[in-house]
Amino acid sequence: MILSFGFKNGKGVPTNASKVFDIRDLSHDTKSIWFKARMQEILDYAKQHPKQVIAVGCEEGQHRSRVMVDEVARQLRASKFHRDYTPKQKA
Repeated sequence: MILSFGFKNGKGVPTNASKVFDIRDLSHDTKSIWFKARMQEILDYAKQHPKQVIAVGCEEGQHRSRVMVDEVARQLRASKFHRDYTPKQKA
């Protein structure tokens, strides 16, 4: 299981996480070499520890961590959960 969350929302780090990756230092550019390098780090860790719950956190859990978790889960064919993501309502 891999999940996304936001540090800023006051709920804290997910208590069921075995490993937490903080990606607040990354830009929102998901094509940057830094973003891809961190994704590879998370993928490598997840492959070595397949039974662990991995949490990926950014500031609010709306963008960076959600995109990262979606892609990592897709590549690993793993389950995912977005704890703090709230889709925007269309007018």
